[in-house]
Amino acid sequence: MRWSLLVPAVALAAMLATRAGAQACAEPSALDVNPTSAPLRIEKLGSDLALSWEDTSAPEYRLHVGYLVSLSSVRDYDHGVVTASVVPSLVLPAPTQNAYFLVEARCDDESSSVGRDSQGDERPQGRYLRVHVGVEGTAVFGVQMRLHAPAGVFVADDLASFTGPFDGSAAGAPISGVGDLVPRELSLLTTFSELVPDPSFDAPAGAPVEILTVDVGVSGPYPDGSGYSLSDCHVRDEWTDPIVDGACLILDVSPAP
Repeated sequence: MRWSLLVPAVALAAMLATRAGAQACAEPSALDVNPTSAPLRIEKLGSDLALSWEDTSAPEYRLHVGYLVSLSSVRDYDHGVVTASVVPSLVLPAPTQNAYFLVEARCDDESSSVGRDSQGDERPQGRYLRVHVGVEGTAVFGVQMRLHAPAGVFVADDLASFTGPFDGSAAGAPISGVGDLVPRELSLLTTFSELVPDPSFDAPAGAPVEILTVDVGVSGPYPDGSGYSLSDCHVRDEWTDPIVDGACLILDVSPAP
């Protein structure tokens, strides 16, 4: 049984701290700043863990999980977002390795700190992979698709960025939408603000052009980037032109900058 090691290790990471100075999105359970804050608490529920933390009235909280082997062997944090909650509590399966937990508050597009280490230095934000998606063989006015991610990956609508087919001299800009969020799946839709695409973007067969990126939360060592797929891909190059199916593809999956 690993519980005798896991729970004390969790307790060490439960003391979260705020970033220095004023912060628009307050960090939960910042005990080193406000010792009266409600702490991050972890209870065992069978094979699950029940976590709760200070309610800062944030619209969303994201839970990071990392593994102690990285801290002890390579002295590096490897935490990443694994799930989210709109209330200051959640239940999740217990990790199979000795782990630490951190909570991040999300306010619109801002994130709180995930605390500081024992030396007072800011802990890094969670690790993300960046999935690059492109279109091949057609000009693009609008695209819709569904991105599917492998198990253990966190996907959220605010982590999608539409890069657009237009070059820097063109007036077109992506008008994006993301919805139908289910575990590890995003519905993605983008339309561009010029009715006639920039001819410089017309993508010949064999020369895919990137149109969007999606950052996905990962914890532990970076995975190899496999297990991602697209479905329901529909591309239209102008309002009146027919829809082209199957022109979307994943170009690359790599660590996010």
